[in-house]
Amino acid sequence: MCCAFLLLLTSCGEEESTDAKISEFFSGLTNMTAKAVIEAEYSDYVIEYELEFVYSPEQSRVTVLSPAEIEGIVVSFEGDKVSVEYDGASFETGIPEETGTSPAAFLPELMRVWQSGIPEECGKEKLDGAECLTVAYRVDSELLYKTWFDIQSFKPVKAELFNNDVRTLACEFRLLSFE
Repeated sequence: MCCAFLLLLTSCGEEESTDAKISEFFSGLTNMTAKAVIEAEYSDYVIEYELEFVYSPEQSRVTVLSPAEIEGIVVSFEGDKVSVEYDGASFETGIPEETGTSPAAFLPELMRVWQSGIPEECGKEKLDGAECLTVAYRVDSELLYKTWFDIQSFKPVKAELFNNDVRTLACEFRLLSFE
């Protein structure tokens, strides 16, 4: 599977389009688990969340690992249905117009974009000394999702969301496994 992902990531200018290869790879996953740190930038404050994301074609689940005040909140995404499980706490999502999407929905949105998005641009860039492929997807006219994929490990390393050219969410992947 990793070899297939390498071919997908290194072929931005080749015959089969990068968007079709990325879509095929991520659409073919039967499950993915990720731990990520997401920094949400609002107009007057910044919040950092550590989240665990579990994806399957039937359902995605995001569990809050930190901050401690909301640890254990679980947000499930099944089709168009979103449910939140919590014990007396609420999850700060900010004003959707400010961020473009909530921190809890960012990882499922990335998966959706990787599966069916059409890249606006594709290139190579060094990120913390590692050679990465960068792929940017425009959703509507306001939202731009940018992902850095490590060329050696073939996994997403970092992702950002820009709303009207202002970065609103930044994600650093800590652990990632997929089938």
